[in-house]
Amino acid sequence: MNVNNVSNGVTFVKLKSMRKLLTNKVIVLIILSSLGMSCRKDSPIPEPPINNTDTLTIVCNTCPDFPPPGELGYGYVQSGIQYFKPCFNPNNENEFIYIRKTIPTLTELVKYDLVTNSETILCDTEYIISQPQWGKLGIITFNTLNWKVWIINEDGSNLIQLTFEERDIFPNFNFTGDAIYYYRGKPYSNYEHEQNPNLIFESLMMKIDLNGNFIDSITTYNIFLNTFYQNWGVSDFNNSTIYFKAGTAYNHGIYKMDENIQTISPVFSWYEELNLLDLDFSNNKIYYTFWHNNLNIFDINTNTNNVFLEGCDTKYYDKISISPNGNEMLVEKIINIPTVYEYGTVDIDEKHEIWLINLNDKTETRILGE
Repeated sequence: MNVNNVSNGVTFVKLKSMRKLLTNKVIVLIILSSLGMSCRKDSPIPEPPINNTDTLTIVCNTCPDFPPPGELGYGYVQSGIQYFKPCFNPNNENEFIYIRKTIPTLTELVKYDLVTNSETILCDTEYIISQPQWGKLGIITFNTLNWKVWIINEDGSNLIQLTFEERDIFPNFNFTGDAIYYYRGKPYSNYEHEQNPNLIFESLMMKIDLNGNFIDSITTYNIFLNTFYQNWGVSDFNNSTIYFKAGTAYNHGIYKMDENIQTISPVFSWYEELNLLDLDFSNNKIYYTFWHNNLNIFDINTNTNNVFLEGCDTKYYDKISISPNGNEMLVEKIINIPTVYEYGTVDIDEKHEIWLINLNDKTETRILGE
Protein backbone atom coordinates (compact mmCIF):
# COMPACT_ATOMS: atom_id res chain seq x y z
CA MET A 1 0.00 0.00 0.00
CA ASN A 2 1.34 3.41 -0.90
CA VAL A 3 1.17 6.31 1.48
CA ASN A 4 1.86 9.85 0.34
CA ASN A 5 4.65 11.38 2.38
CA VAL A 6 4.03 14.87 3.74
CA SER A 7 6.98 17.21 3.87
CA ASN A 8 5.40 20.43 5.16
CA GLY A 9 6.59 21.43 8.61
CA VAL A 10 4.34 21.64 11.66
CA THR A 11 4.75 24.74 13.77
CA PHE A 12 6.52 24.32 17.12
CA VAL A 13 7.19 26.63 20.00
CA LYS A 14 10.18 26.98 22.31
CA LEU A 15 8.40 28.07 25.45
CA LYS A 16 10.16 31.33 26.27
CA SER A 17 7.48 33.91 25.40
CA MET A 18 4.43 34.19 23.15
CA ARG A 19 2.04 36.58 21.47
CA LYS A 20 -1.69 36.80 22.03
CA LEU A 21 -3.80 33.97 20.63
CA LEU A 22 -6.38 34.74 17.97
CA THR A 23 -9.95 33.49 18.22
CA ASN A 24 -10.45 29.71 18.31
CA LYS A 25 -12.15 29.85 14.92
CA VAL A 26 -8.95 30.96 13.26
CA ILE A 27 -5.85 28.83 12.84
CA VAL A 28 -3.45 30.13 15.42
CA LEU A 29 0.11 31.13 14.66
CA ILE A 30 2.69 31.22 17.41
CA ILE A 31 5.77 33.35 17.66
CA LEU A 32 9.02 31.71 18.66
CA SER A 33 11.14 33.45 21.18
CA SER A 34 14.47 32.46 22.77
CA LEU A 35 16.10 34.04 25.78
CA GLY A 36 18.17 36.98 24.66
CA MET A 37 16.93 36.73 21.06
CA SER A 38 14.30 38.61 19.06
CA CYS A 39 11.08 36.98 17.90
CA ARG A 40 10.52 35.48 14.48
CA LYS A 41 7.36 34.27 12.76
CA ASP A 42 6.95 30.63 11.75
CA SER A 43 5.53 29.38 8.48
CA PRO A 44 1.73 28.85 8.28
CA ILE A 45 0.37 25.66 9.75
CA PRO A 46 -0.50 23.11 7.04
CA GLU A 47 -3.77 21.31 6.61
CA PRO A 48 -3.87 17.75 7.98
CA PRO A 49 -2.39 15.36 5.40
CA ILE A 50 -4.80 13.13 3.52
CA ASN A 51 -3.39 9.80 2.40
CA ASN A 52 -4.63 7.81 -0.56
CA THR A 53 -4.66 4.52 1.27
CA ASP A 54 -7.71 2.33 1.75
CA THR A 55 -6.62 0.98 5.11
CA LEU A 56 -3.60 0.09 7.20
CA THR A 57 -5.18 -3.19 8.21
CA ILE A 58 -5.78 -6.50 6.49
CA VAL A 59 -7.74 -9.60 7.38
CA CYS A 60 -5.61 -11.91 9.50
CA ASN A 61 -5.64 -15.47 8.22
CA THR A 62 -3.54 -17.03 10.98
CA CYS A 63 -5.76 -16.72 14.05
CA PRO A 64 -9.47 -16.94 14.91
CA ASP A 65 -11.72 -14.03 15.81
CA PHE A 66 -13.15 -13.49 19.29
CA PRO A 67 -16.53 -15.07 20.02
CA PRO A 68 -19.42 -12.57 20.33
CA PRO A 69 -19.17 -10.54 23.54
CA GLY A 70 -21.53 -10.94 26.48
CA GLU A 71 -24.02 -8.28 27.50
CA LEU A 72 -21.29 -6.40 29.37
CA GLY A 73 -18.63 -6.88 26.73
CA TYR A 74 -15.43 -8.84 27.29
CA GLY A 75 -13.82 -9.32 30.67
CA TYR A 76 -10.01 -9.20 30.49
CA VAL A 77 -7.94 -11.14 33.02
CA GLN A 78 -4.24 -11.94 33.40
CA SER A 79 -3.29 -15.20 35.08
CA GLY A 80 0.23 -16.25 36.01
CA ILE A 81 3.46 -14.35 35.44
CA GLN A 82 3.35 -11.66 32.73
CA TYR A 83 6.29 -10.35 30.68
CA PHE A 84 6.14 -6.79 29.32
CA LYS A 85 8.00 -4.08 27.41
CA PRO A 86 11.39 -5.45 26.28
CA CYS A 87 14.25 -3.12 25.32
CA PHE A 88 17.66 -4.08 23.89
CA ASN A 89 20.94 -2.91 25.38
CA PRO A 90 22.07 -0.43 22.68
CA ASN A 91 25.67 -1.53 23.23
CA ASN A 92 25.09 -5.31 23.30
CA GLU A 93 22.45 -7.23 21.30
CA ASN A 94 22.78 -10.17 23.72
CA GLU A 95 21.16 -8.25 26.59
CA PHE A 96 17.76 -6.71 27.12
CA ILE A 97 15.58 -5.42 29.93
CA TYR A 98 11.89 -6.01 30.48
CA ILE A 99 9.11 -5.62 33.06
CA ARG A 100 7.91 -8.72 34.89
CA LYS A 101 4.64 -8.72 36.78
CA THR A 102 4.09 -11.53 39.26
CA ILE A 103 1.09 -10.07 41.10
CA PRO A 104 -1.15 -7.13 40.06
CA THR A 105 0.51 -4.70 42.49
CA LEU A 106 4.18 -5.50 41.81
CA THR A 107 6.50 -4.98 38.86
CA GLU A 108 10.17 -5.91 38.51
CA LEU A 109 12.70 -4.38 36.14
CA VAL A 110 14.74 -7.36 34.95
CA LYS A 111 17.91 -7.65 32.85
CA TYR A 112 18.10 -10.77 30.65
CA ASP A 113 21.19 -12.35 29.05
CA LEU A 114 20.34 -14.11 25.77
CA VAL A 115 23.58 -16.11 25.81
CA THR A 116 23.36 -17.56 29.33
CA ASN A 117 19.57 -17.21 29.74
CA SER A 118 20.25 -15.65 33.12
CA GLU A 119 18.31 -12.83 34.76
CA THR A 120 19.10 -10.01 37.18
CA ILE A 121 16.44 -7.99 38.99
CA LEU A 122 17.44 -4.33 38.78
CA CYS A 123 14.47 -2.73 40.56
CA ASP A 124 11.43 -4.05 42.43
CA THR A 125 10.46 -1.03 44.56
CA GLU A 126 8.59 1.07 41.96
CA TYR A 127 5.50 0.26 39.90
CA ILE A 128 6.78 0.82 36.34
CA ILE A 129 4.20 1.54 33.63
CA SER A 130 6.28 2.61 30.61
CA GLN A 131 8.66 0.68 28.39
CA PRO A 132 12.07 1.09 30.04
CA GLN A 133 14.60 2.73 27.74
CA TRP A 134 18.29 1.78 27.84
CA GLY A 135 20.67 4.60 26.90
CA LYS A 136 24.11 4.34 25.35
CA LEU A 137 25.79 5.61 28.54
CA GLY A 138 24.54 2.66 30.58
CA ILE A 139 21.54 4.43 32.15
CA ILE A 140 17.94 3.16 32.08
CA THR A 141 14.90 5.46 32.29
CA PHE A 142 11.19 4.76 32.85
CA ASN A 143 8.08 6.33 34.32
CA THR A 144 6.08 5.05 37.24
CA LEU A 145 2.43 4.73 38.23
CA ASN A 146 2.50 8.18 39.82
CA TRP A 147 3.63 9.76 36.50
CA LYS A 148 7.25 10.52 37.36
CA VAL A 149 10.47 9.95 35.36
CA TRP A 150 13.18 7.87 37.00
CA ILE A 151 16.66 6.60 36.07
CA ILE A 152 18.75 3.70 37.27
CA ASN A 153 22.18 2.38 36.34
CA GLU A 154 22.30 -0.77 34.21
CA ASP A 155 23.75 -2.68 37.19
CA GLY A 156 20.76 -1.75 39.38
CA SER A 157 22.48 1.00 41.37
CA ASN A 158 21.56 4.69 41.85
CA LEU A 159 17.78 4.67 41.47
CA ILE A 160 16.86 8.37 41.19
CA GLN A 161 13.57 10.24 40.62
CA LEU A 162 14.22 13.04 38.11
CA THR A 163 10.84 14.79 37.67
CA PHE A 164 8.13 16.01 40.04
CA GLU A 165 5.32 17.49 37.91
CA GLU A 166 1.73 16.21 37.66
CA ARG A 167 2.15 13.97 34.61
CA ASP A 168 5.61 13.17 33.25
CA ILE A 169 5.47 10.26 30.81
CA PHE A 170 7.11 8.52 27.83
CA PRO A 171 10.78 9.19 28.73
CA ASN A 172 13.36 8.30 26.11
CA PHE A 173 17.04 9.04 25.60
CA ASN A 174 18.40 11.07 22.74
CA PHE A 175 20.66 9.20 20.32
CA THR A 176 23.83 9.80 22.34
CA GLY A 177 22.21 8.92 25.66
CA ASP A 178 23.23 12.09 27.51
CA ALA A 179 19.76 13.68 27.64
CA ILE A 180 16.16 12.54 28.16
CA TYR A 181 13.04 13.68 26.34
CA TYR A 182 9.63 13.18 27.93
CA TYR A 183 6.10 14.55 27.79
CA ARG A 184 5.07 16.83 30.65
CA GLY A 185 1.29 16.91 30.62
CA LYS A 186 -1.07 19.20 32.47
CA PRO A 187 -4.51 17.50 32.67
CA TYR A 188 -6.83 20.46 32.32
CA SER A 189 -10.39 19.98 31.11
CA ASN A 190 -11.68 21.35 27.82
CA TYR A 191 -13.68 23.93 29.77
CA GLU A 192 -10.56 25.13 31.60
CA HIS A 193 -8.75 25.48 28.27
CA GLU A 194 -11.64 27.48 26.83
CA GLN A 195 -11.57 29.83 29.81
CA ASN A 196 -7.80 30.21 29.72
CA PRO A 197 -6.23 29.33 26.33
CA ASN A 198 -2.75 29.99 27.71
CA LEU A 199 -2.94 26.72 29.64
CA ILE A 200 -1.93 24.92 26.44
CA PHE A 201 1.61 26.14 26.95
CA GLU A 202 1.97 24.18 30.18
CA SER A 203 1.97 20.84 28.32
CA LEU A 204 5.38 20.34 26.74
CA MET A 205 7.93 18.04 25.23
CA MET A 206 10.71 18.42 27.81
CA LYS A 207 14.46 17.85 27.48
CA ILE A 208 16.56 17.34 30.62
CA ASP A 209 20.05 16.10 31.40
CA LEU A 210 20.80 12.96 33.40
CA ASN A 211 20.67 14.96 36.64
CA GLY A 212 17.17 16.23 35.90
CA ASN A 213 18.30 19.74 34.96
CA PHE A 214 16.19 21.57 32.38
CA ILE A 215 17.73 21.91 28.91
CA ASP A 216 14.86 22.84 26.62
CA SER A 217 11.09 22.59 26.06
CA ILE A 218 8.98 22.41 22.91
CA THR A 219 5.27 22.43 22.18
CA THR A 220 3.87 21.36 18.82
CA TYR A 221 0.74 22.22 16.92
CA ASN A 222 -1.86 19.44 16.87
CA ILE A 223 -3.27 19.59 13.34
CA PHE A 224 -6.02 17.11 14.20
CA LEU A 225 -7.56 19.08 17.06
CA ASN A 226 -6.82 22.57 15.69
CA THR A 227 -5.27 23.46 19.05
CA PHE A 228 -1.79 23.71 20.48
CA TYR A 229 -2.49 21.23 23.25
CA GLN A 230 0.60 19.05 23.28
CA ASN A 231 0.19 15.30 22.90
CA TRP A 232 3.12 13.17 21.96
CA GLY A 233 3.55 9.48 22.60
CA VAL A 234 6.03 6.70 22.05
CA SER A 235 9.22 7.70 20.25
CA ASP A 236 12.52 6.55 18.79
CA PHE A 237 15.71 8.30 17.75
CA ASN A 238 17.94 8.10 14.68
CA ASN A 239 20.93 10.40 15.10
CA SER A 240 19.37 13.87 15.49
CA THR A 241 15.91 12.86 14.23
CA ILE A 242 13.17 11.94 16.70
CA TYR A 243 10.24 9.88 15.39
CA PHE A 244 7.17 10.01 17.59
CA LYS A 245 3.46 9.27 17.74
CA ALA A 246 0.89 12.06 17.96
CA GLY A 247 -2.82 12.44 17.33
CA THR A 248 -6.25 11.89 18.84
CA ALA A 249 -8.46 8.89 19.45
CA TYR A 250 -9.50 8.75 15.79
CA ASN A 251 -6.67 10.52 13.98
CA HIS A 252 -3.14 9.30 14.33
CA GLY A 253 0.18 10.17 12.84
CA ILE A 254 3.89 9.50 13.06
CA TYR A 255 5.95 12.68 13.14
CA LYS A 256 9.62 13.52 13.10
CA MET A 257 11.59 16.32 14.68
CA ASP A 258 15.14 17.43 13.96
CA GLU A 259 16.74 17.79 17.39
CA ASN A 260 19.23 20.40 16.22
CA ILE A 261 16.94 22.89 14.47
CA GLN A 262 13.68 21.68 16.11
CA THR A 263 11.49 21.53 13.04
CA ILE A 264 8.58 19.09 13.20
CA SER A 265 6.89 17.49 10.19
CA PRO A 266 4.49 14.57 9.68
CA VAL A 267 5.89 11.36 8.17
CA PHE A 268 2.44 9.92 7.46
CA SER A 269 -0.99 9.73 9.08
CA TRP A 270 -4.20 7.77 8.94
CA TYR A 271 -7.85 8.35 9.80
CA GLU A 272 -9.03 5.07 11.23
CA GLU A 273 -10.01 4.05 14.74
CA LEU A 274 -6.69 2.33 15.39
CA ASN A 275 -4.59 2.60 18.52
CA LEU A 276 -0.88 2.80 17.72
CA LEU A 277 1.06 1.10 20.52
CA ASP A 278 4.74 1.50 19.69
CA LEU A 279 7.29 2.36 17.01
CA ASP A 280 10.98 1.77 16.38
CA PHE A 281 13.32 2.99 13.66
CA SER A 282 16.02 0.94 11.91
CA ASN A 283 17.68 0.95 8.48
CA ASN A 284 15.41 3.72 7.12
CA LYS A 285 12.30 1.81 8.17
CA ILE A 286 9.75 2.52 10.88
CA TYR A 287 8.24 -0.54 12.51
CA TYR A 288 5.00 0.17 14.39
CA THR A 289 2.28 -1.81 16.12
CA PHE A 290 -1.49 -1.54 16.58
CA TRP A 291 -3.73 -2.77 19.39
CA HIS A 292 -5.42 -6.02 18.32
CA ASN A 293 -3.93 -5.56 14.87
CA ASN A 294 -0.83 -5.82 12.70
CA LEU A 295 2.85 -5.07 13.12
CA ASN A 296 3.52 -2.78 10.14
CA ILE A 297 6.58 -1.39 8.40
CA PHE A 298 6.96 1.99 6.69
CA ASP A 299 9.86 2.44 4.27
CA ILE A 300 11.27 5.99 4.43
CA ASN A 301 12.97 5.68 1.04
CA THR A 302 9.94 4.49 -0.93
CA ASN A 303 7.11 5.99 1.19
CA THR A 304 5.35 2.65 1.29
CA ASN A 305 3.45 0.93 4.08
CA ASN A 306 3.22 -2.85 4.41
CA VAL A 307 2.13 -5.40 6.97
CA PHE A 308 5.20 -7.04 8.49
CA LEU A 309 3.39 -9.56 10.72
CA GLU A 310 -0.34 -10.13 10.96
CA GLY A 311 -2.18 -9.44 14.18
CA CYS A 312 -5.78 -9.75 15.35
CA ASP A 313 -7.91 -10.08 18.49
CA THR A 314 -6.29 -13.31 19.58
CA LYS A 315 -2.66 -12.46 18.71
CA TYR A 316 -0.98 -9.09 18.37
CA TYR A 317 2.21 -7.22 19.21
CA ASP A 318 2.72 -4.38 21.65
CA LYS A 319 6.11 -2.92 22.63
CA ILE A 320 9.02 -3.51 20.24
CA SER A 321 12.80 -3.00 20.30
CA ILE A 322 15.29 -3.52 17.48
CA SER A 323 18.78 -4.89 18.16
CA PRO A 324 21.85 -2.65 17.70
CA ASN A 325 22.90 -4.63 14.62
CA GLY A 326 19.42 -4.19 13.07
CA ASN A 327 18.89 -7.90 12.46
CA GLU A 328 16.44 -8.81 15.23
CA MET A 329 13.46 -7.40 17.06
CA LEU A 330 12.18 -8.07 20.55
CA VAL A 331 8.41 -7.81 20.91
CA GLU A 332 5.87 -8.03 23.65
CA LYS A 333 3.45 -10.50 22.12
CA ILE A 334 -0.07 -10.81 23.51
CA ILE A 335 -1.89 -14.13 23.20
CA ASN A 336 -5.60 -13.75 24.02
CA ILE A 337 -7.49 -16.90 25.01
CA PRO A 338 -11.31 -16.42 25.13
CA THR A 339 -13.54 -18.46 27.45
CA VAL A 340 -17.33 -18.48 27.00
CA TYR A 341 -19.33 -19.32 30.13
CA GLU A 342 -22.78 -20.92 30.26
CA TYR A 343 -24.43 -17.72 31.50
CA GLY A 344 -23.17 -15.80 28.45
CA THR A 345 -20.17 -13.85 29.72
CA VAL A 346 -16.88 -14.00 27.85
CA ASP A 347 -13.52 -13.69 29.59
CA ILE A 348 -10.29 -13.03 27.70
CA ASP A 349 -7.17 -14.42 29.36
CA GLU A 350 -4.23 -12.24 28.27
CA LYS A 351 -0.81 -13.86 28.07
CA HIS A 352 1.96 -11.27 27.74
CA GLU A 353 5.12 -12.90 26.42
CA ILE A 354 8.47 -11.78 24.98
CA TRP A 355 9.50 -13.08 21.56
CA LEU A 356 12.55 -12.60 19.37
CA ILE A 357 11.91 -12.01 15.65
CA ASN A 358 14.46 -12.36 12.87
CA LEU A 359 13.86 -9.31 10.65
CA ASN A 360 15.27 -11.04 7.58
CA ASP A 361 13.07 -14.16 7.49
CA LYS A 362 10.39 -13.19 10.09
CA THR A 363 10.93 -16.32 12.20
CA GLU A 364 9.66 -15.92 15.76
CA THR A 365 11.17 -17.49 18.88
CA ARG A 366 9.57 -17.27 22.31
CA ILE A 367 12.04 -16.10 24.98
CA LEU A 368 9.74 -15.62 27.98
CA GLY A 369 6.21 -16.88 28.49
CA GLU A 370 4.11 -19.32 30.48
